[in-house]
Amino acid sequence: MNLILQIAGIIFILLIIFGLIFIFYARRMVKSIQKEALESGQPTPSTIHLQEDDDPAWLAKPAVEEMTEALRVLGFAPDGSYMIPEMDGVKLFGLFHYRERVCAVLYDHPTAGNWADLMARLQDGEEVTVSNAAYGKEIEPPPGAVREYLPNASIAELWQKMTDLVAQRPKIEVSNVNFRKAFEEAYNDEMAWRKQKDGVSRDEIRRVSPDKT
Repeated sequence: MNLILQIAGIIFILLIIFGLIFIFYARRMVKSIQKEALESGQPTPSTIHLQEDDDPAWLAKPAVEEMTEALRVLGFAPDGSYMIPEMDGVKLFGLFHYRERVCAVLYDHPTAGNWADLMARLQDGEEVTVSNAAYGKEIEPPPGAVREYLPNASIAELWQKMTDLVAQRPKIEVSNVNFRKAFEEAYNDEMAWRKQKDGVSRDEIRRVSPDKT
């Protein structure tokens, strides 16, 4: 359950970029995709399934290699690379910082490009996510979630922001056990919540794309 809560922050961004769209640990992962999806009418899947990416060539992209190395220098350990069949072209790579209890997820999308999310779940129930995705702040987060967007920020800048937000606050332990299942369940929970609130509001769409009504 803790891993599901941790991933939740990352999935939120994934939902945004894809179609509500969003992010490592699962309710909050996707973003530029959201603007494209909202404008194109591309449906957002109600459920997703992660599949291992046996040939993650995208990890060799210069921008991705730079973010990956920056995370490793900070002490993050890699988990694995995955594809999301329900989101054509969307791929992700998870990493964990066990000492600091922070999860990271790198994303790759053919249109939105690459971005990173950092997420921590606090013992008081709050979930904090920091992302360098281009979009996301336009969309209402779930209750108990704090979202900070620093478009195009470096990993070092994201880490500093995360440190500022959660300094001296007890965090829930992170784990790579059952990452795939936790990510899927967190996404599904996020979608169920958004459906209960009738999806993305017209105000949210206007904030993403002011010329759309």
